[in-house]
Formats: sequence, C-alpha cells, structure tokens
Amino acid sequence: VLACDMIVASEKAKLAENFINIGLVPDGGGTYFLPERIGYHRAAEIFFTGKILTAPEALNMGLYNRVVPADEVLNTALDLARELAQKPPLAIAAGKAILNRETVPRLKAFLEDEAGNQRIMVGTQDAREGMTAFLEKRKPNFIGK
Repeated sequence: VLACDMIVASEKAKLAENFINIGLVPDGGGTYFLPERIGYHRAAEIFFTGKILTAPEALNMGLYNRVVPADEVLNTALDLARELAQKPPLAIAAGKAILNRETVPRLKAFLEDEAGNQRIMVGTQDAREGMTAFLEKRKPNFIGK
C-alpha cells in the first residue's frame, strides 16, 4: 500500500507494520516507504510498538489520500482514475518520474538491508517465540536471543 501513488481507503481499513510483535523487522520496503511518508519519529513508533493505525489516523498522517465508507471505495477510486485519465499523460508520467527519481536506488538498498536482517531475525529464539505465541494466541516472552 505504501508504494502506491494515491490511496483511497475504507473507513474500516487498518494499517500495520507489526513485525515487531513476532520478533521480526519490517520488510517489503516498509523501512523505506513509511519514514519517507510520515517522518522518522512516527515511523519508529509504529515499527517499534507494533501500533495498528486506523483509517482516520493514517489519513491524518498523510498515508491515505481519501477515506470513504467501505461501499464507496471502488466508485471513489474509479472517479479518481477517470479524473486522472483526463489529464495529459506525458505530464503525469514526467511528474511521476521526477517524484520517484531517487526511489529505485534507495529502495533497493533498503530491501537488501531488510532481507539481510530478516534472515538473521528468523533464526533467533525471539522470532521462534514470537511466531509460536502468535499461533497460540498468547503474549510472547522475548529474551533477547
């Protein structure tokens, strides 16, 4: 979701980067996109606490463009797509290229860091405990190993 150009979300939507709750680090580009979108301190709080954002919270942070009732998401997104389709495609493409100029090389480095750290974390006792606790629907007991 965080890699999208524009996001129309249901008022019931939730957004989470809660890998921490099972002893892992964020992946899938989360460590790049979330701080890029909302700043380091907010991203750190979400990463390190496992906080789940409601749709209004995500909208207020600038993660969503629009929040609408669930039964209006598709039509709202289609209306936005139709609006964009009326704009000059070359100018949109050029604008997108400018906005994303630094993204690819930086994102690649973040993805490599995430993958390397995830490989380490998966082998830890904390990750095994976190995943087991999740499956058993109980609170994990992390020991730092």
